[in-house]
Amino acid sequence: MPVQKGVGYGPWTPLKLDHLRAILEMHVSITNAVLRKNPFYVQEYHFIDATAGPGTYRVSGEEVQGSPIVFLSVAEGQQLTYR
Repeated sequence: MPVQKGVGYGPWTPLKLDHLRAILEMHVSITNAVLRKNPFYVQEYHFIDATAGPGTYRVSGEEVQGSPIVFLSVAEGQQLTYR
């Protein structure tokens, strides 16, 4: 497994990140619906990516968004207040 800036990645990494994006889009959509229906809940989402690497890295000369950037783009795209 190649290592870049201390983070390993392999040929399946882009596919895993695509799946992560799909899962997060569904999860954030459900979370937004729950928060809207329950205004007494704290209206802020806390996201911890305990195994996150750098935000971006290069694979075969192409820049790939890592999991922190994938979460941020999904959360901002669906207007989720996060921390």
